[in-house]
Amino acid sequence: MAFSYGVFSDGEQVVAIVPTFVYDLPLALAAPPPFARGLRALERVAPALARTRTLFVGAPTTVYGTIGLRPGVTLGDVLPSVAAALDRRMVTERASLLAWKDFPRETASAFAPMVADGSLVALDSFPGTSFALAPTWEAYLASLNGRRRCRLRKKLRRSHEAVELETAVVQRPDGMTIAQIYALYCQTRARASNKFEELTPEFFREIARAEAAHFVLLYEPATHRLVAFMLCLIVGKRAVNRYVGLDYAFVRPWNLHFRLWETALRFMISAGATEVHSGPTSYRFKVDTGHDLVPVRAYVRHRNPLLHRFATRLMREVMGRSRWAER
Repeated sequence: MAFSYGVFSDGEQVVAIVPTFVYDLPLALAAPPPFARGLRALERVAPALARTRTLFVGAPTTVYGTIGLRPGVTLGDVLPSVAAALDRRMVTERASLLAWKDFPRETASAFAPMVADGSLVALDSFPGTSFALAPTWEAYLASLNGRRRCRLRKKLRRSHEAVELETAVVQRPDGMTIAQIYALYCQTRARASNKFEELTPEFFREIARAEAAHFVLLYEPATHRLVAFMLCLIVGKRAVNRYVGLDYAFVRPWNLHFRLWETALRFMISAGATEVHSGPTSYRFKVDTGHDLVPVRAYVRHRNPLLHRFATRLMREVMGRSRWAER
């Protein structure tokens, strides 16, 4: 990925900052299942034929797509100028596709004129997940419906009976810990059915320097082996958990995912968080632990007018097939 920021000024004042990144998007992510299998096979032997260079607006690791706006300035005020600049950027980057990634429904009115004239197509994207966090662990459990509360308690009881894991929440972990975190991240990513960004050890080293970043860690006590982590960002009253890594030798016997969730949520409560945002994917687990689905939209355009209608129709079909797409 290549990252850049567009800075838009009105005279001497900066009115908008637009985060963008360029990514060679695997076509298998935007294809019906029968075609996706063939595209994945093609990517192994001819990667260039199975990917499309895409200019994204937003960031790969945020909950929502957003651009920075000066107080008093709206997205609708700057969108025409930003869109024109992005058109030029697509040419510079040799990008075939433009995608405004995961923008909340509240921004729909700003995009409406460009959707109406056909220059952008609005697609329901994979929803985010969030919930209001109760002030205690017991109150959180009480907020779940009976079936989910019973299931969570059962999973946690069996986990605690199986092993008493060591837990820690650390900021700025050392190099050895970062290496262990990255190894667990790679294990989990390898098992994911939908893969977007691929993080590097440098990402974890850089994010660890941020004051908001906290790493929730679980260790096997006999060997002090790291078996699970969650990256949790505390920003004011909001907790954002974005990346998880698990040692799959212990996931089933120790109900490791649920154990990590308990440890992380107790930390979020102690940090004073009142809302939790957990991003897309792993929906069954997140719904079972109390999350609500948050609809988001992508706005896309192919640079070639002849391919624009075909490409966006294909994307709309794919998102329509998604079990979790907001209708």
